Amino acid sequence: MPQQLSPVLMKVSMSQENPNQRFLSRFPYIHGYPHIFILDANANLLKSKPTNELEEAESYNAERFRKLLDEFAPMDTR
Repeated sequence: MPQQLSPVLMKVSMSQENPNQRFLSRFPYIHGYPHIFILDANANLLKSKPTNELEEAESYNAERFRKLLDEFAPMDTR
């Protein structure tokens, strides 16, 4: 039976004091933050998206955020 992979969330900080250039250089240039990168289990980029479309008021719209993540959720092979 194939092993089910668990999602991993990683928050990467970027600022003038800590540009995180080494990590971020492997992804396409982005114009602003916050930003979301969705990777597969082998760390290949699946989606690069600014989060402004997911925001609502002072937070995120849970339904829009879930819809985005569901597009890339591992398929249940049971």
